[in-house]
Parts: sequence; structure tokens; C-alpha cells
Amino acid sequence: MFIEITLLIITISCLYWYRTDKRLPPGPKGVPLLGVIPFLKGHAAKRFEEWSEKYGRIYTVKIGQHTCVVLTDYEAINQVLVKQGFKTRGRAPMHIYEVCTKKNGLIWASTAVSDAQRHFTLSAMRRLGVGKKIMEKKIQVEATALVEAFRERTREPFDPKALFLSAVVNVVSLVCMGERFPYEEPTTKELARRLVRSVDGDAFKVHMMSYCGYLSMFPPFTGAMRRYAEDFDHLRDLCMDRIKEHQRTYVKGEIRDFIDIFIEEMKKEDHDETFREDQLALLLRDFLDAGSQAVSFTLEWCMIILAKKPEYQKKIREESDAIVGQNNPVVMTHRDKMPFTQAFIFEVMRTCTIVALSHVCAVEEGVQVNGYTLPKNTPILSVTSAVHNDPRYFKKPKEFRPERFINSTDGSFQKSKYWMPFSLGRRSCAGYQMAHVEIFVILVNLVRSFDIAADDEKNIPNLNDGEHGVLYLPPPFEMRVTERVDGNC
Repeated sequence: MFIEITLLIITISCLYWYRTDKRLPPGPKGVPLLGVIPFLKGHAAKRFEEWSEKYGRIYTVKIGQHTCVVLTDYEAINQVLVKQGFKTRGRAPMHIYEVCTKKNGLIWASTAVSDAQRHFTLSAMRRLGVGKKIMEKKIQVEATALVEAFRERTREPFDPKALFLSAVVNVVSLVCMGERFPYEEPTTKELARRLVRSVDGDAFKVHMMSYCGYLSMFPPFTGAMRRYAEDFDHLRDLCMDRIKEHQRTYVKGEIRDFIDIFIEEMKKEDHDETFREDQLALLLRDFLDAGSQAVSFTLEWCMIILAKKPEYQKKIREESDAIVGQNNPVVMTHRDKMPFTQAFIFEVMRTCTIVALSHVCAVEEGVQVNGYTLPKNTPILSVTSAVHNDPRYFKKPKEFRPERFINSTDGSFQKSKYWMPFSLGRRSCAGYQMAHVEIFVILVNLVRSFDIAADDEKNIPNLNDGEHGVLYLPPPFEMRVTERVDGNC
């Protein structure tokens, strides 16, 4: 009798799992309870691209407890996330992030929190000088410190990962908290380690627990969940310490950084209820987390490509010497006069798309796409790398060709609307403008100061050798830098 009941339960469970929802496009179901998660290890974005060849550019996939609609086509992504963005600004429930954030912060915030905090954040960043000279000076300070750190390593090979991460964390910290962390201090190294652990060693486990919360109760996921929570709390507590210090020293009308602007808002009688200390701590943590990882990983990929293609170093250096000069500070007004440098950065971010799978948003009202009306609470997953590798948008996408972003008629830089490394819509990266400035200023400072090479040319990674997890991480890379004799930064 027990066996019969067990078989009946299994049969009913399978029928429920493999049922078809006529409101959604067809797609792979995977296996009960886990869905397609077992098939995502190694190169998740590639699997989603392969499924689009079978099911179409818009399809439905079961990922753990979620039934997601996947978009791998620019037109569909633009239609859903931009043109109907007001209906898709929600955030799908993701267990591991909800446990830690309680739907606060910015990246994983609820709709109500996100609407209030995103608008405030963009306004505050403009006030702090994003896109202006005041912001450039902060980035120049860190770029100069990074050049000095590279200079100290000219005698031996080194992996630039920790230096890049520390430098970008410092830019975010200078803007948001008014301080920087010296590269060699234990506090800095510990901060960098905790920032990348969840997207490096524990990446796949974290990804699985996002969609299957119940996995956190079983080894080895229990350990990964514990480490993620510890890292999360460490960063949040660090931010809270800075908030407490700012509150003690706050002077009305004397704005030093983002924390002061937030405190100023909290002191208003009619401030939104989301302006609280705990929300500010999570905001700062999100800035340090997302802002530092994407930029530092992009810079690592830049070094790998420059070591592989010395001719690109020459072109960037020639532009820099002609437009900036060897000793003048690099500013954003130089960018429009350096089309190849811009094109190189854009091609790196296209080819090595750091956020290959955009964060999952959710339908808040009925969304129309390709003849389907997506029901409320349907999670939406857009595959950015699929767009970046689509020959309809980029000819010969597997080739690394910066020239694709240069106008063949007049040699000017030419951006493509299909280039979307920061995603699209109301949940796209709020710090994309600052990220552009950081990458440009740091890259030009390094290239005009050093010759960049691999420690062993045989071991230069290929662009498809990265680690595919939550983000697309560059593999370990030992590089050598030789200081230019004819110019210093």
C-alpha cells in the first residue's frame, strides 16, 4: 500500500511539474523540483542561447521553484523592459537575497523601495558630480594610486585582480563614504575577499539557492549560505560604522558624500519612510558590491586582451599621447576625441559580458510580447550575452573587433543600441555612468604608463575561458608591466 501511495504522489507531482500554461510560450521544463538548474553549471548563458535555437527567442523555462520567461532577443527585451518598463519594475523572489536584504537596498529591493531609492540615488549622484570634474578628480586620485601600485610590481609577475578590485572599491567609497582603503592593509584585503567569494568559489551554489531556497538546508549549500550571509553582514556592518560616524560629525549644509545627502533627506519632516539607517547601509553595500565587481572584472579582461594584442596598446597610447599628453590628467572630455579607445572598451564589454544573465525582474501587470500576455508575478530573465553574440546585431560576433564601433566614413566613435552590458529598463544599473568614467580613466592611465604583457604568452587566457557563474569572471592571469621610458603618468 505504501509503495502504491508513493508512486501516486510521484505521478501527480510529475504531472503537475510538466503541465503546460497556455498563457506562456513553450520551453524546457528540466527535472522536478530543480528544473533546468542541473544543466546550467559551467556556462549558464550558453545553455540559454542554445535553448533559444530550439524554442525561439522568447521561451519559458523552469528554474527551481520559478517559471521564468526568457528573452534572448533585443526587440523583445526592449519591448518588455523599456516600452512596458512600468509593468516590469518588480523583482522576482530570490531566496538567498531576500533573506539578507529583507527586500531593501536597491538591487533586490521591493518595487516601493526601488522606486523611491533609485530616483533619489540618481539625483544624489548628479549632485555629487557624476559626469562632472569633481567626480573625475576622485577617479584620478585612485588611478594615480593604482599606477604607483603597478610601478611597485614591475620586477615580477602578478595577478591584477586584487589591485583592480581595491581601486574600484575605493572610487565607490570616496564618493559614498568619503574615504579610501590603502591596498596593502588587511582591512582592504578582507573587504576584497568578501566581495568576490559569492561570485567566485561559491557562485554556482549561490545561483542555485537563489531559485531553490530549500537547498540552503542541505550540504554543501548550507556552508555556501553561511559564507554568503557572513560576507553580507561584514559589508553591511562596515557601512553602518561609517553611517554612525557621519551622524556624529554631520553639519547641515556641508555635504561631503552620499551618506551626508541621505542623512540630509532623513532629517526632513516629510521624508519617505524608506529613508532609514538600515536602508542606507544596504544601499552602500549594493554600491560596493555591484559597482566594484563589474568594473574591476572588465579591467581584468582589458589587461588580458592588451597582453594578447600589443597592437591595441599602441593604438590607445597613440591616441592618449596625441589628445591627453603624457603627464596631463585624463578627463572625460578626452573620450570623444579618442574613438579607438572608446571602441576598445565597448568591444571588451560586448565580448566579455560580465552580467550575461540580467537580474530577474517580475511582471506587475499584464505584459504583451509576441502574442502572449504574461500574467502578474511572472519572472523575466533577459540574456544580455545572447544579444551581444547575435550576428543580426553584430557581424561576426565571435571575433574581437573594436572597429565595429568606429564609423567607417569619418573615423568617429559609433555606439550601437544593441550594446547593453548594464541591461535595460527600470532595473538597469544605476551606476553605469560612473562605471564608464572609471574604466576609461584607469585604462588610459595604465596604458600610457606601462607596456603590458603576459608572464608567459602561452598561458594567456582566451576570451571564452572565463568562469561562468553569477557573473562572467576572468580566469587567473599573471601579467608583467614595464614602465615606459619616454613618459610617466
